[in-house]
Amino acid sequence: MGTIVVVVRTYKSQAEASYDGISADKKVFCLLALARNQDFPDDLRQLCGVLLRRLFVTHFDFAWGQLPAEAQKQVKEEIIALVGRENEKPQMRRKICEVAAELVRNLIDDDGQNTWPEFWGFLFQCANSQSIPLKENSLIVFALVPGIFGNQQNNYLDIIKQMLAQSLANSEYSVRFYAAKALACFVTDHEKEENVLKHFSDLVPAYLKTMEESVHQQEDDALLKYAIEIIGLVPKFMRPSLAVFLQLCLGIAKETQLPDEWRHLALECCITAAESIPGGFKKIGAQFIPLLVQLMLEMMTDREDEEDWAASDEPVEEDSDSNPSNAESGLDRFACALGGKTVLPIVMNQVQAMLGSPDWKQRYAGLMAVSAVGEGCAKQMESILGEIVIPILGFLKDPHPQVKYAACNALGQMATDFAPNYEKKFHSKVLPGLLMLLEENHCARVQAHAGAALVNFCEECPRDILKNYASPLLQVLESCFNLKLKELQTSNKKLVLEQLVTTVASIANTLEDDFVAFYERFMPCMKYIMQNANTQELRLLRGKTIECASLIGLAVGPDKFTQDAADIMDLLLRTQVDNGGIQIADDDPQLSYMITAWARICQILGERFAPYLPMVMTPVLRTAAIKPELAMLDPEEVKDVEGAEDWELISLGDSQSVGLHTARLEDKAMACQMLVCYARVMKTHFRPYVDEVVKLIVPLLKFYFHDGVRSSAAEIIPHLIRCLNGDPQAQVVLWNMLKSEVLIATEAEPEAEVKCEQLFAIASSIELLPKEAFDVDTIEKITTVVEKVFTDHFERSADRAEQRKDEDFDEVIEQQLWDEMEEDNYVLTKAADVIHALLKTQGSSYLPFMERMIVPLVTKLIGHDRHWQERQWGLCIWDDIMEFTGAAAVKYQHSFVPNMLNYLSDTSAEVRQAASYGCGIMAQYGQDAFAEACKGALPGLARIVSDPEARTESNITATENAISAVAKIIKYCPSCVNLEEVVPLWLSWLPIWEDKDEMDSVYGLLCDLLESNSVAVLGPQASNLPRIVQIVAETFLRRSLADDSTVKTRLISLIRMIQNDANLFQYCYASLSAEQQNALQEALQQL
Repeated sequence: MGTIVVVVRTYKSQAEASYDGISADKKVFCLLALARNQDFPDDLRQLCGVLLRRLFVTHFDFAWGQLPAEAQKQVKEEIIALVGRENEKPQMRRKICEVAAELVRNLIDDDGQNTWPEFWGFLFQCANSQSIPLKENSLIVFALVPGIFGNQQNNYLDIIKQMLAQSLANSEYSVRFYAAKALACFVTDHEKEENVLKHFSDLVPAYLKTMEESVHQQEDDALLKYAIEIIGLVPKFMRPSLAVFLQLCLGIAKETQLPDEWRHLALECCITAAESIPGGFKKIGAQFIPLLVQLMLEMMTDREDEEDWAASDEPVEEDSDSNPSNAESGLDRFACALGGKTVLPIVMNQVQAMLGSPDWKQRYAGLMAVSAVGEGCAKQMESILGEIVIPILGFLKDPHPQVKYAACNALGQMATDFAPNYEKKFHSKVLPGLLMLLEENHCARVQAHAGAALVNFCEECPRDILKNYASPLLQVLESCFNLKLKELQTSNKKLVLEQLVTTVASIANTLEDDFVAFYERFMPCMKYIMQNANTQELRLLRGKTIECASLIGLAVGPDKFTQDAADIMDLLLRTQVDNGGIQIADDDPQLSYMITAWARICQILGERFAPYLPMVMTPVLRTAAIKPELAMLDPEEVKDVEGAEDWELISLGDSQSVGLHTARLEDKAMACQMLVCYARVMKTHFRPYVDEVVKLIVPLLKFYFHDGVRSSAAEIIPHLIRCLNGDPQAQVVLWNMLKSEVLIATEAEPEAEVKCEQLFAIASSIELLPKEAFDVDTIEKITTVVEKVFTDHFERSADRAEQRKDEDFDEVIEQQLWDEMEEDNYVLTKAADVIHALLKTQGSSYLPFMERMIVPLVTKLIGHDRHWQERQWGLCIWDDIMEFTGAAAVKYQHSFVPNMLNYLSDTSAEVRQAASYGCGIMAQYGQDAFAEACKGALPGLARIVSDPEARTESNITATENAISAVAKIIKYCPSCVNLEEVVPLWLSWLPIWEDKDEMDSVYGLLCDLLESNSVAVLGPQASNLPRIVQIVAETFLRRSLADDSTVKTRLISLIRMIQNDANLFQYCYASLSAEQQNALQEALQQL
C-alpha cells in the first residue's frame, strides 16, 4: 500500500488501478494505518484521509459490513485516538475530523439512534479540554455532522448550547471561528425546528462578532457564506439581531480596501435578508435601504476604460465576479424583494443625478439601474413610464458608445417588463430610435445590442402595430444584413450578423404570414450562410441562421416554405451525416440549433417530414441521453467549485455536497422537448421509435437535475400512446410499462409546473386508453396521487394563512403568497382533469374510490371559507360527478347542492358560472332525481340573468350558463317548473353568443319548442314570432353557431317554414336591422 501511495505521484492511473484492486475492508485498515503514521509525508497522509472518507461515503455498508465486530471496535478506537492527537498540523487534523464525522454519520441508523455513543463523550471531553487543537477538533466534527446526537438530541440541547457559547467566548480566535461555523451548521441543519432555533438565537451576537473578526483576519470567508445561508434559510433566527447584522454587512461591503470577493459576500448577505424577510427588513433596516442602493449604484460605476471596446467585434461579456455585475444583479433582486413602493423613489432620485453626469460611467450605470429595477418596480414604474422612456431615448445619441449600449439595454428590458403597454405607447419613438443605431454602423457592439433590443420589442409588440412598421423596419434590416454579409466575407466580422438573423426571425414570428412579402429578401441569404459558413469560428452564426430560417418557415407557413424546407433539411443532413460533410461534435453550438430547427420544420411539413425522421432521430436521441456529470465533493473541494462556470453545488446536508456539471443539461432538455414534438406531429410514423424512447424517458421522470427534462418525459407519454393508434393491445402494454413510474414520480414531484405536466399526462392517458386498461389497483393508486395533491394543497393554504399572521407580513409578502396560491390552484385544476378523465371513462364505478378519498376533500373545497378559485374548481368536480354518474350522484346531494345553489349569488363570476353550469347538469343527467334542487335553482339563475351588469365582459359567461341551465331544466325536468311562466321569461333572455359550449343546449331547446308548436314560446296567436326571428338573425349575425351545426340547420329550416307565409315573414323581417337582415339572408342561402 505504501508503494501504491508513493506511485500516485508519478503514475496516477496505474496506482488508481492497483488501489481499486484492494478489497474495501482491507482499504480501511491500510488507509488508517498510513494516516496514523507520522513518519509519512504530510501530503500522502492527507491523501489517505481523503480516500478513507470517500470510502465511507461511497461504500460504507460494504466496507464496514465486511469488518468483524472486534475490527470495527478497533477502527473506532483508532479514529478517536487520531482525533485526540494534539500535535497534528491543522490540515491533517481537518482530514482526520472529516473521516471521524463520516464514520459517525453512517453509524446513525434510520431511527436516529447513534450506535457509537462513546463518541459523544469524547466530543464533549475535547470541547472541555484546555487544548486548543482538541477544542477545534470537537467543533470541526460537530460542524460536519450537526445531527450527531440523533434522536437523543433534545436531551443534549442545553449541553450543546453551553459548549458553543463557551467556545464563542474563548480567548483564542481559532476556537471562536470554529464555534461560529458549528453554530451555523447546526441551525441550518435544523431549519424547520422552531424550538431549536429559538433556544440558540441568543448566540447570534457572538456569531456576528466572530464574523466581523474573520473579516479583519482575512483568512477564511466561511462565516460570511454561512451568514448568507442562515439569513436565507432561517431568517427568524437572525431577526432579533437584524439591525446589527445589516449594519455589519453594509460596512464590510462599503470597505473598498477589502478584496472584492468579501465585499460581494457581505452585499449578498443584505440582498438575501431582503428576499427572505422583506417585512422585517423594511421595519428594522429601513435606514439601510438608501445606503444599500447608493452602494450598489456606486459599484455599478466601477468600470475600466477599454480603449478597444468600440472597435471590438466580440460580444460584451460581463465578468460575473466584477463589482458592476454583482451590484446590478443585487439591485434587481433588491427591488423584487422589497417592491417598487419602497425602492423606486430611492433609485430614481439617485439615478436622476447619474444620468446628468459628465462622467460616462455614471450615465451608463444609471441606465443599467433602470433596466435592473424594472421587474421589481413594475407597478410603480407603469404609471410614470413616459417620464422614464423619453429621457432614455435621448441617450441613443450619447457620444459614448457604452452609454448607447446601456440605453439599448434599458429600452429592450422595458419591452419585456412592461409588455404590451410599452409597445402600444412608445412604438413610434422606440422603433425609429433603435433603427437609427442599426444604420449608424459605427460600433458593432452597439449595433448588435440595438438588434437585441428590437427582438425584445418585436416579440411583445401586437401584430397589428408591428405590421405598420414592417416595410421600413425590414428595409433597414435588409440593408444592414447585406452590408454585414460583405464585412463577413472581407474582414471576417460577424457579431452584428449573428444578431441580425435573430432579429429578423423575431419580426417574422410576430408578423406571421404578413412576412411573406419579405420572404424572398431574406431566405436566399440565410441559405447562403448555411451553405458557406463552415469554418469553426462561424459555427454560432450558422447555428443562429438555421434557427432563423426555421422560425421564418413557421411564420409564413408550409405553402411558402415547403420547397425551402426540403432544401434546408437536405443541407443540414449533409452536414450532419457522413456524406462527405462535417461530423458535428456534441459540444458544437450548431447541434442544438439544428435539433430545434428540425423540430420546427417537422411542425411545418407534418407527416411529410417522415422521410427525414430516421436521419434526425440519432443525434436527438444521443443528446437526450446525455448523462449528468456528478462528483461527490470534500469540503475543501467545494471551494474550488463555488462560482465556477457550468457547475452547480447541491448540498446534501451535514456538510456534504455534490458538484453537478450543468454545461450540457440544457441541450438534454431541448432534445427531450424535440422528441415530444416529433411524437406529437408524426403520430404513427413515430411508432418505430416508441420502444427506444420509452426506455429513455422512464428514468427521466425522476431526473431531478432539470425540471424541463422531467416535464418532457411526462408530456410525451400520451403522444406515445397515440403513436400506437389502431393497436389497443400495444397501447395497454405501453401504459403498463409506464404507469407505476409516472404515478410514483407524480406523487414525489416537488415542482408545481412539472407536477401539472405529469397530471395532464395521466388524465390524457386515461382518456386515450380502453376502460379495461385500468384495474382496481391502478385506479386506487391514481386516486391516491390525486388525494395527495388535494391534501398538500390544503396544507400549503393553511401555511399561507399562518404567514399572514406574521409580524413582518406586508404587501410584498402578500404578493408572494398570492403567486403561490395561483400556482397551487393551477395544480388543482390538473388534479381535477384526472378526476374528470376517470369519471368520463369509468362512470359511476369510480364513485366508490372517490367516496373514500376524494369526496370529503372536494366537499371541503367548496366551503364558504375557501378562495373563489378553489370553490370554482370544487364545483367543476361536482359537475363532472353529476354528468358522468347521473342519478347515482344523488346520494351526495347534501354535500354539494346547498352550496351550489348559494353560489348562484356569489361575488365571483367564475363561481356563478360553475354553479350555473352545475344546475344545468343536475337537470340534464340527474333529471327527476334532482328535480327539487332544479326547482330551487330557478330564482338564483333568474337573478344572474336579470342583473343590470349581466352582459358585461366579466359576467357574460356566467349569465349565458344560467340561461343554458334554465333551458336544460325546461327540457329535462319540465315537471318541476311552470312552463307557461318560465319559457317566455327564458325567451326574453335570448340571444346568447359568447359561450360556444352552451349554444346547442339553448338553441336546441328553442328548436324543440318551435317544432312542437309550443304556445309557451310562440305566444298567443304566434305573437312572439318577430322576436324569435330577431333572435335567430342576431345569432347568425354574431356567428354563434358553427356552419356544420345541426342546430343551425334546424333554425334555418324553421325560418323557411315562416317564409311560407310571405306576409308574416315580411312583418318579422321588417323589424330587423340591416345587418341582421343580411346575416339572415346569407344563412338562408347556405341550404
